[in-house]
Amino acid sequence: MKKALYLTVFITSLLILISNASAAQLSYNEISNASKIITDQASKTGQIPSQITVNNKNITLDDYLYAASTTTINLNTNKKTNISTNNYKPPTNPPNNTATGKLTKTTYLQVAQNIKKYMETNGRSPSYATTTIGKISYPSLIYTYAKIINFYNTNGRLPNSVTVKGVKIANVPEPDTSFQLSYNEISLASQTITDHITQNGKIPPQITISNKNVTLDDYLYAAAATAVNLNASKKTNIPINNYKPPMDPLTSTEIGTLTKTEYLQVAENIKKYMETNGRSPSYATTTIGKISYPSLIYTYAKIINFYNTNGRLPNYVTVTNVDLESPMAHGGIWVHASMMDKVNFTTLKNKGITDIFLEQQAFTRAEYSTKLLKFLQDASNAGLRVNAWVICLQENGTWLDPGNESNIEKLINRVQNLMNFPGVSGIHLDYIRYPGTAYNVPNATNIITGVVQRIYETVKSVNPTFLVSAALMPEMQGNAYYYGQDYGQLARYLDVLIPMAYKGNYNMTTDWIMAVTRYVKDNCGGKEVWTGLQTYKSDSDTNPIPKAELESDIMAALNGGATGYVLFKYGLIDSAFWDGNPYRLPN
Repeated sequence: MKKALYLTVFITSLLILISNASAAQLSYNEISNASKIITDQASKTGQIPSQITVNNKNITLDDYLYAASTTTINLNTNKKTNISTNNYKPPTNPPNNTATGKLTKTTYLQVAQNIKKYMETNGRSPSYATTTIGKISYPSLIYTYAKIINFYNTNGRLPNSVTVKGVKIANVPEPDTSFQLSYNEISLASQTITDHITQNGKIPPQITISNKNVTLDDYLYAAAATAVNLNASKKTNIPINNYKPPMDPLTSTEIGTLTKTEYLQVAENIKKYMETNGRSPSYATTTIGKISYPSLIYTYAKIINFYNTNGRLPNYVTVTNVDLESPMAHGGIWVHASMMDKVNFTTLKNKGITDIFLEQQAFTRAEYSTKLLKFLQDASNAGLRVNAWVICLQENGTWLDPGNESNIEKLINRVQNLMNFPGVSGIHLDYIRYPGTAYNVPNATNIITGVVQRIYETVKSVNPTFLVSAALMPEMQGNAYYYGQDYGQLARYLDVLIPMAYKGNYNMTTDWIMAVTRYVKDNCGGKEVWTGLQTYKSDSDTNPIPKAELESDIMAALNGGATGYVLFKYGLIDSAFWDGNPYRLPN
């Protein structure tokens, strides 16, 4: 028998209680990445962005200004520490104009101290800073300290002076309300969720309805708003706004029964919280206790399903414990041109392969032209992305000098030509390095990073949706020294980093794969890492490793923080591997 729940306190006791995050911290790498984003946009447009997103963190200009001024002070003693920010507010009355000119190192360090002290005292940014050249405006202060930090990262020291320039803040675009979910779409999503739980015991990581990919957070907002509307018999479209996941979701939930009055109040509170904070709540506190994020999703899916079956809202709803299903790992595979006609796209798709890295010879040799067209069409039909696999700094076995402008212009021209092939949706860079001699070349890492930057900007200027990835050496701390590949620097200009953790060639174990992956993940500024894995014993023994060993290597990569894996190579994989399910990310 269902037990009725009686209210023993005021209605406010039913309000959803959201766990408050403590003051956010920004790492030195995050502050550096934000500085690069600011200076890149300012140099191109004369405007700084109104907000910066780094490592899936939305950083306001005010928190950035505090972090940048504090970091500048720290760098004067070569300290690279995390900076705690405190949701600082914008200035009250910033001037429209700024003084311009040069500040000495002594002056800009003193100004940084003044900014830091002012913000800690007042909880907001200063409207301007008074200096020896006059009043420097708020946006110009932000740009100035971004340039200082960039200079340090390039040169290993603070600049002796910095030039202050006038910049503006880019206008904040109006929210895009074009993405709406209709009542029918919300109903279909609700049914999809409950059906998936019935079959699999978990909530799917994403729902696709009417060719729209609906995140769980956008669904939760739409479902909560719809439950409120249905109480007034309204079936309206719900605008959604790319809501983010909760900061610290519970791993379990209280179970029991919520009355109609209570679940409607909780729905109102979810809606209000998400509109205010731009993300889902971590949990809801109700008379039965704390309800977890996934259980909230399931609860409102059941409520909407009940309405569609019975034409009314339920008098109560039973809250049960459910978990989120882990997302699928990205699967990739390198394919040589000579293997094109042997690829079974259905097999790849069923195993969770999402990306094919196709050797550049498939595009450049006439003998492959007919096979290539069919390959690209078949891959498209299977829903697989084809990335042109570009050998960058090696030609016929000879290494090319990345400092030679002619070599780089030819490389960029090759990339542009590859982008013109219908069916190509990504550029994959290989041999984008020195052959182990970078330590002999001054500024080797800056040279390699500069080449990747030029390619990245070329690709994105033509088609921003193209995936830009690179196969990188896996030698962790030694990578920059020997090859000129600095994971952190390169990550600014790559969508995906692919360390080639070929354990057979290095005579290493599966644990090493996890260590390599974790190192790259910790140093890539939040970019995706797909670990490259050798499917055969070594270059001196090309017998495929057993399925169980390859699967163990894949899970080591995923447990190390990778969101995907890339197999080297098609044609040298244990045939038993293709049986079975795709791989999911660890919980």
